[in-house]
Amino acid sequence: MLFASLVIVSHSPQILEGSLANEPLTRLFGTITLGAFAVDFFFVISGYLISGSYLSSRTLTSFLQKRVLRIYPAFVVAYLASVFLVGPFVGGRLDELGFGGYLKLFARMLTLDVPLLDGAFARLPEAKLNSPMWTISYEFRCYLLVPALGVLGLLRRRWLALGLTVALLAAHAAIVHFQLQPTWGPLSDLPSSKAIFREPAAMIRLVAMFMSGVSLRLFRDEIRFDGRIAAGCAAGAVLLLFVPALAELGLATLGAYAVFWVAFTKRLPFLRHVNNDWDVSYGVYLYAWPVACVIALYAPQISPLTLTCVTFVVVCGLAALSWRLVEEPCLKLKRRGVARAVARPDVGGETAVPEGRTPQ
Repeated sequence: MLFASLVIVSHSPQILEGSLANEPLTRLFGTITLGAFAVDFFFVISGYLISGSYLSSRTLTSFLQKRVLRIYPAFVVAYLASVFLVGPFVGGRLDELGFGGYLKLFARMLTLDVPLLDGAFARLPEAKLNSPMWTISYEFRCYLLVPALGVLGLLRRRWLALGLTVALLAAHAAIVHFQLQPTWGPLSDLPSSKAIFREPAAMIRLVAMFMSGVSLRLFRDEIRFDGRIAAGCAAGAVLLLFVPALAELGLATLGAYAVFWVAFTKRLPFLRHVNNDWDVSYGVYLYAWPVACVIALYAPQISPLTLTCVTFVVVCGLAALSWRLVEEPCLKLKRRGVARAVARPDVGGETAVPEGRTPQ
């Protein structure tokens, strides 16, 4: 919930000004945005929790069922709301789509891509209908990566998983440092390559973050969480934010340790009650951009701080509706359709931990 809220803070000046000049983290460090910072930790936490979900799933089918029910229903509702409820009122030209245009819209929805509608928010510097949705397709692909790792035996041979994580983090650092533009090689020539494989640089970055969380999950029995170590790691991660090539590497390693110390410490019991009964974090992420853009469109003189605060209040209400009417009912279907969790036979004696509600 914290990281979803930070995305709102990051996007407010960008929506109003069309640049990152006044984006908070960019002004401080000049390397990454607060939105990228939050998304990186989304993927680290997701790697930890989704690998745990796989390890506690009885079958591959039950794992995939859980993943689809958690991601798709809320995404589909937010996608359709962005196109058909928000779009027509912010300049979107639905009448020009035609049959082929509607087919493309629904194809993008099925592949978890961002909604595109000509004319939407055209008067704003950032004329995008729901920009943050781009990360969801990468998230789901990371979900599919986990059973692939299980089949290949990397979840059983955790040092190999750690090696893959290090290699991905190094590749991302090299891409940033040398300003590389990687491609998928011969696969790039396929007409559907972008829809299937997405952008190589973004995929490497986000899978590296996700694998950092997977590695933390696989080595959790050997990691000792200590407040003094966490403070040192947090300080180190902040220092690395000044170095473009090492900024996200620091978040995936030192920063991840600090975040998980906060998650696991028993000295902050109040955190267990935040976002617990009503898990609105996913809805906040899905609806924040169009809500902020609507406000900015009809109140162009609003300040970034005010836009952040008003957006947060409005979007929490929408996210609560998403939770109660869409996400929670689907989670009940998930529980009803999945048998009692047991350890999978392909993970070498991993102790199964029943999946909670909040993680996914």
